[in-house]
Amino acid sequence: MIPRHCVIGDDTIIRHGVTIGYVGMTAPPEDVPKIGARVDIAPGVHLIGPITIGDDVRIGPGSIVTTDVPAGSTVFAAPARIMRPRAHAAPAAPVIPATPPSSVVPPA
Repeated sequence: MIPRHCVIGDDTIIRHGVTIGYVGMTAPPEDVPKIGARVDIAPGVHLIGPITIGDDVRIGPGSIVTTDVPAGSTVFAAPARIMRPRAHAAPAAPVIPATPPSSVVPPA
């Protein structure tokens, strides 16, 4: 189950047995994780509380994440630790134009 106020970015992979939730029963509805784009969340991960997971993050199996994770990092363990920060995120895919340039002549 994903809480109603949880924000999840595009192209994020959430595998089986993942918990995304509040710190406690009295937490406000907005106090849920915010997950960036292209995040890879392994099986059995627990994302708890009002944390922010940056873009291009990888979270190892069984990790318990209760603090913010910077973009481009790899985290693992319980409690989760940053194992490998990346200097930069992966480059975006090139944009391919929908129409051919005017210099291209279609075959006759």
